[in-house]
Amino acid sequence: MITRRIAAGLIATLWLTGSAIAANGDSIMGAWQRDDGIARVKVAPCGRVICMTNTYIKPGVNNEKVGERLEFDVKASGGSTLTGTVLDPKTGKSYSATIDINGDTMTTNGCIMGGLICKGQSWTRLR
Repeated sequence: MITRRIAAGLIATLWLTGSAIAANGDSIMGAWQRDDGIARVKVAPCGRVICMTNTYIKPGVNNEKVGERLEFDVKASGGSTLTGTVLDPKTGKSYSATIDINGDTMTTNGCIMGGLICKGQSWTRLR
């Protein structure tokens, strides 16, 4: 599942109350592919947060499913960085999250245990 993998096995990506545009104007909204090729996601508003929803999972991957999502509550924190929290609705667990956007590339980082354990993931925008 996106959530477990992407920020503490689970790293997430983003979501901002209001607008999901970093201070430099790069938008997080749209379709993204994880650089390992295992997952594709759609980033879009969902309520007061931003959701990253799996739209494709490589065949044979059992711990992630199409339709699973992460919910990000993030805000611009300078330059092209968004910071805040990410919630995995499947487990009910929240993690700290940082998202860096640079044009058609994005890096998500999620941390647990007060930042002692962090994991990052790279993404490429799909056109």
